[in-house]
Amino acid sequence: MAEQVTFRRNVGLFMAVMIGIGAMMGPGIFALPGELAHLVGPLGILAYLAMGILTVFTALTYSELGAAIPLAGGGYSFASRTLPKPVSFLTGWFFWIGNTLACAMYALIFALTI
Repeated sequence: MAEQVTFRRNVGLFMAVMIGIGAMMGPGIFALPGELAHLVGPLGILAYLAMGILTVFTALTYSELGAAIPLAGGGYSFASRTLPKPVSFLTGWFFWIGNTLACAMYALIFALTI
């Protein structure tokens, strides 16, 4: 019988936090506050607070799912174990498209700040 291939889970708390901070650092802290202040003024603070609260709830949801379903693969592995196959397939593609568009946005913001 063929040997089952598994992923090693070697991303600890420090590395996970650094990945999250690195994804938000450039556009979220260095480039967007100036644009946000230009567009909405002082209400930008409320926008940052609202998104911070939403981010905390998202992080708590992912931590619960990661403890309940300890598989490599992130959001797709959670969707594939809990949702029908067509929905989990689309979820995986939406994660990929979202990450691709986020990287494009980061590159655009980086280019605009130079």
